[in-house]
This record gives sequence, structure tokens and C-alpha cells, in this order.
Amino acid sequence: MLYTALFMVFAGPLLALMVGAFTPTVDPTRFTLWPDRLSLDNLERAVDRNVLDYLLNSFLVVGGGLALQVLVSVFAGYALARKRFRGSAVVLVLILATMMLPEEVLAVPLSVLLADLPLLHVGLVGSLVGMIVPVAAWGFSILVMTEFMKEIP
Repeated sequence: MLYTALFMVFAGPLLALMVGAFTPTVDPTRFTLWPDRLSLDNLERAVDRNVLDYLLNSFLVVGGGLALQVLVSVFAGYALARKRFRGSAVVLVLILATMMLPEEVLAVPLSVLLADLPLLHVGLVGSLVGMIVPVAAWGFSILVMTEFMKEIP
């Protein structure tokens, strides 16, 4: 009984989304768990309004950000776990310090930095690359990868 209730709480919105996608929109306030008839009208409207472009942008930003984050985290984690250099503890503390700052505090300096990248003089505001680059060096992923690399014999 408890698992059924938990399933409905977590899967209910997804089920409502799927039913709403394949139900013709006659009355958007009427909710049903099982449609009277199936229709692809909503999906055709979504394609006509270029929703697939937005979906592709989302996949590019998430996929590119994830790939870049894994790459940076592996290299940084390896360097912090295996290489001995003066100041490695300070670097780790600075990475931890970035995790203690709320994202609202970082938003303005990050947007100023992305408006005109130093040395390159390129503005990335309003581009997909400008959304991907800031997640590349996320402190949590670097910390997790560092601790993982320390455990490898």
C-alpha cells in the first residue's frame, strides 16, 4: 500500500504528462487518467512550433556540460590525488570554498566574465557555449573524483 502511494506521488506527474500529450485538448482543466481517444495533435503542434529545436539545445547543453565536467574532474582529481606539489591543500580548500558560495552570489561575476572573456575578448552571453562552460569546473565533482582517485591503489 505504501509503495503504491509512493509510486503515484512520483510517477503521477509523468503519467499525467503522457496522458495529456496524447489526449486532444478540448478542456485543459479536465484531468483524466485514461484518455477517451488517442491523438497526435498535440505532438504535431509542438513540432510546428519548433519544440524539437529547444529539445536539441537542451541535449547539447546537458551533454556538452556533462562531458566537459567529467573531463575536467578526472584531470583535476588525478592531479590533486596523485601528484604532490606545494599548495595542493590550498587548491583543495579553494575548490571547497567555491561550493560554500550560493549560486546567486556567483551569477553576477560569472555573467560579467562571460560577457567578455579575458585574453580572448569573446562574448559568450546568449550562446550555448556560454551555458556549457560555467559547469565545467564544478567543485563537487572535482572533490568526488579526487577522493575516488585517492582510493585507487
